[in-house]
Amino acid sequence: MNQPLYQQIITSLLNEIDTGRLQPGDQVPSEKELTDQYQVSRITAKKALDQLAEEGVIVRIRGKGSYVNVSNALVNEDVSGRDGKESTKCDRLIGAIFPSYTDGYGLLLQYAVEKTIAELGGSLVIKRSNHSVEEEEAAIDALLDLQVDGIIVFPADSREYNQRLLKMILDEFPVVVVDRNLKGIQACTVHTDNKTAAYKLAAHLLETGHKHIAFISPDPNRTSTLEDRLAGFQQAFLASGTRLCSDYLITDIPSGYSCKSSDTHSGEYRLMKKLLEEHPQITAFVCAEYEIAIILYKLLESMGLRVPEDCSIVCFDCPDDPYDHLNRPRFTHIRQYEEKMGRTAVELLFAQIENKEVPKLTLLGFEFKEGRST
Repeated sequence: MNQPLYQQIITSLLNEIDTGRLQPGDQVPSEKELTDQYQVSRITAKKALDQLAEEGVIVRIRGKGSYVNVSNALVNEDVSGRDGKESTKCDRLIGAIFPSYTDGYGLLLQYAVEKTIAELGGSLVIKRSNHSVEEEEAAIDALLDLQVDGIIVFPADSREYNQRLLKMILDEFPVVVVDRNLKGIQACTVHTDNKTAAYKLAAHLLETGHKHIAFISPDPNRTSTLEDRLAGFQQAFLASGTRLCSDYLITDIPSGYSCKSSDTHSGEYRLMKKLLEEHPQITAFVCAEYEIAIILYKLLESMGLRVPEDCSIVCFDCPDDPYDHLNRPRFTHIRQYEEKMGRTAVELLFAQIENKEVPKLTLLGFEFKEGRST
């Protein structure tokens, strides 16, 4: 039976040590050198070196390289670790890739990741993808060049999976995916139960007497999050026995919109205005994202329609309103547990780094918060 590629590298390096070609204290080939020599991925080379380090055969010094161990002690201080100390189990370097953030969602998730890693004695390097698969791939390459021990990824919106990310997962490099479910890929993921959450929003509107309810979202095919929210919306109608009009579904809002924009000629603005003009009977809206709710609110206001007197709006992740004396958010919404998501992602990543078994899917609950829009 053929050995895995990383095991072949381990066997070769052990042979060089046993035969004396690599002496105690000698620097062993780098990940890049092993990648070129054995024609394997960077992740495979890293896995081989990591396993040798765990077995005490070599010592890995971040930023300097890997060295053949000498009776579990380094032979000179030139190959010392950070601040002259050997890297320890707690001295993990973690990479995280996030898209650009919205007003409603993302920052608390990042803060929780940073805080939890610091509490566990690790260090964090953050990269931005700006919702671009190409930038996400470049970020992964940059983090691997830094020899990070694991990566947390909030994937970019895309119809296609990032090939670098898939390669890491298949090579069993420590990775945790947040806010997405990579369907068909056995990745360790942490995300909200978006289907049930959207069901709750739609059911709330139906229970309060609305029959003509629209759903407004970017393309659900771009992320599992949006796909699940559309499915939950549809299931609420099925469960209530209410007819769902397909004309009330707008699922092609352009990406890159801003809730701060007042451009009445923007694509999202024109799509929503067309919906309202063609279907004036609509009295409620489920917005898949907070930014859409803000743009819709401005549009309704410009058309002389009041919220909630004339129309109701519900959405996801509406920020708190510090100016409301009753402490009610602007919109009735689903509040995701961002901090729990971030903390859980870090804990799962550290468990993978320590070669512990972890669940492939961690599904989180949510909070339904009634606001001033219903």
